[in-house]
Amino acid sequence: MKYSFDQIDTLAGLLADQIAGNQVDLKAVRNLAKELSILCPDISGTMSRIVEWTDSGLGGGSAEPPSRP
Repeated sequence: MKYSFDQIDTLAGLLADQIAGNQVDLKAVRNLAKELSILCPDISGTMSRIVEWTDSGLGGGSAEPPSRP
């Protein structure tokens, strides 16, 4: 498995901004999650949930990211 910690850190920062109520680029969030799903298969389930969350339109405003199952 090839981890891209820069991409993981970037995604974590974007999600933290979203949780804080700041506007984030959901397209960037979705694209990073898709890339990480391929690069890091062991976290692909979580990345798929983030992709679904951004695609559902719930990512706008103050909606929280998906919680743990």
